Amino acid sequence: MIEKQQKADAAHAYLREVQKRLGARTCDDGTKVPVPTSEWTDEQHAEWQAAWDAWRRAVEEVQAAIARTEDRLAAETKLKRLVHHPESAEAA
Repeated sequence: MIEKQQKADAAHAYLREVQKRLGARTCDDGTKVPVPTSEWTDEQHAEWQAAWDAWRRAVEEVQAAIARTEDRLAAETKLKRLVHHPESAEAA
């Protein structure tokens, strides 16, 4: 389950990177302004959609694994702690 959560976290980080890269335009003076998704090219939409789909599938795998446990909330809390704060999980 830990590997599944790490995969979902990595997919989410990539999605955020794609959104950041596609979602802002740098002006001549160096400032960044938002780019509406309606101005994205077909290739940009496809890249974003692929990243979104990969993240959604990864999250679904995590949620399916959690759903198979007896105490879903406890399992999800423990998993998040193990993945995001492994040092505190070792002390517990």
